[in-house]
Amino acid sequence: MSLPGRFLAPGLVLTMAVCGGGVAQEPPAPAAHYVMPVDAEVTLGVYDFQGRLLRWLTRSDFRRAGPQPEPWDGLDQWGQAA
Repeated sequence: MSLPGRFLAPGLVLTMAVCGGGVAQEPPAPAAHYVMPVDAEVTLGVYDFQGRLLRWLTRSDFRRAGPQPEPWDGLDQWGQAA
């Protein structure tokens, strides 16, 4: 399952998706999937519909060009379900 991508910067689109495969006993964990156009530092957060930050997924971490998944446990920065 994917939600529509959101334009973030030239050449960078974020798509939220549920990741997983094979036979699992637990529901698959959500992740943010995006494609890096070039090698660069990334800061990525999860926001609510009012634009409030719920949690940082990564802050100023280096990622190589290409498809990238950022795991997310579905919790906000206070440990509550988002």
